[in-house]
This record gives sequence, C-alpha cells and structure tokens, in this order.
Amino acid sequence: MNLKRYYFQGIGRYPATAAYARGLADLQVLVNVVPADGYVHGPMPSSIDAAIYGFMGKIYFYEIETPLKQFVTSQPNLVRHCTAVHCAQLEEWRATSKQRATPHVAYSTYKRNRSRQRHQKSASRV
Repeated sequence: MNLKRYYFQGIGRYPATAAYARGLADLQVLVNVVPADGYVHGPMPSSIDAAIYGFMGKIYFYEIETPLKQFVTSQPNLVRHCTAVHCAQLEEWRATSKQRATPHVAYSTYKRNRSRQRHQKSASRV
C-alpha cells in the first residue's frame, strides 16, 4: 500500500538510493539553515521551525535506522532543534490542555468519544 502511495507522490518513482540522496540533500540544506542555538528566526520557535520539525521529527523519532536518521543524528544542530521544538510543543500542549495526559492518550480518548457519538446518532435514527 505505501509503495503505491509513494509512487503517486513521486518519490516512489526513484530507486531507493536516489530517493535517499534527495532526502539527504534536503537535510543538508537544513544543516545550513538551523542555528546551533535558538531557532531559525531567533530565541522563540516560529512557523518555519514547526515546518522543519514536521519534516525532521518523523525522521529523528522513527525507530528504524535509515540513512536519513543516521544523517540527522550526526548533526548536533538538527538534533538540538528537533528535541527543542518537540519539548516546546509538548509543554505548550500540556499548558493548554485540560487533561494532563500525553497527546497520544488524548487523541485516543477523542477518537473513542467521537466513535460513541456517531454510534449514538446512528442508533437514534433507527
């Protein structure tokens, strides 16, 4: 299933080595953009930091070793940025959340409650 999705997204049309080379080239740009301290536009994270985290976090926190993960973990500024944005996001979520649970637990609770609501609506229509 993923191979078909990757094909239609475009990256699946390349051999694995070429796909990894493209990813490594993108990561090299981030090495040059992400500072050793702070965030891209100063001491506070911005939307560009969130976008970088959206791309890099999936690589860094992925449990399987890949050439992309090996590259990210070899770059101290990328590791620091990724963990800093991750922690900042988690702290913000906890500060604004009424539930003091992890995002995964909150999402699971949301899905369960949403499923119950849908079931109750469909049962009331009968």
